[in-house]
Amino acid sequence: MKEILADVEQEREMAEAQKELQRGENMIKYRDEINSRPKKEWFMGAGKRGEIARDSKDDLKRIKTKFEDQLGNLEHNRNKSKKKREVKREEKK
Repeated sequence: MKEILADVEQEREMAEAQKELQRGENMIKYRDEINSRPKKEWFMGAGKRGEIARDSKDDLKRIKTKFEDQLGNLEHNRNKSKKKREVKREEKK
């Protein structure tokens, strides 16, 4: 069993090495083409991305608070209804 696992691991390492070798060859072969490509442009800067992230977190906090408030109201109403039922049962006795 150990031999099989060792063979599988060795094959995986060989495949990884082959892939890295092919990548290196392509980097050398197509160097001019790769270097002639324009640099990537970001649609927004780091400041704008940070602002959007902060706004998203604030929105999630507001949603969470609203949800917890509604959940609290539901529990309050359930408890109120439960007390009413208990009072009615006591009155019937």
